[in-house]
Amino acid sequence: MAGLKCEHCGHGIRYHGEPNGIELIMFSEAAWKSVVESTYDPLHEKIHDEYPVPCPYLYTTDTIYDDFRGAYCKIWKCPQCGTLHIFDNNDITRVTRVFTPCEDDVKDEQYVGSLFVIFDDMAWEQITELSVPNSEIERYYTPTFYAIISNNGLALYVDKNLTECVTHYIESAPNDE
Repeated sequence: MAGLKCEHCGHGIRYHGEPNGIELIMFSEAAWKSVVESTYDPLHEKIHDEYPVPCPYLYTTDTIYDDFRGAYCKIWKCPQCGTLHIFDNNDITRVTRVFTPCEDDVKDEQYVGSLFVIFDDMAWEQITELSVPNSEIERYYTPTFYAIISNNGLALYVDKNLTECVTHYIESAPNDE
């Protein structure tokens, strides 16, 4: 079991490796597209009753973590206050950025920056542990959130069109102990 103390409220965050809504996986939109378009079954030998046409399948979690190191990062969300702790791509023990939910209403603020896709751990396990053809991923499995990270902070959206913002965050410096 891994744990850390929330940078904002001090609550202890524990992750047991089983999906519990604490851990999020974030890819840039381009990196996620690269993962989905990769071929896990290069000989097209895998055929299922549901999908009778041979086609490439999405990598499993461990393979994605190994083959796409640096293309994703893990985030832990504090269950108490919602603060996001973003870990270093190559060092899961080091928090590099911390985003705290805004208490002010900033719904009209425009965020400009790169688009990211985020999966909560429940969706991530479902999508990576099933044998799902890559061609079916976008149709059946959408990211939990879409995010824009900019100088203004971070905004989470429920759709790729960025029409419905869920939460705005401001960045605070992580404590380097």
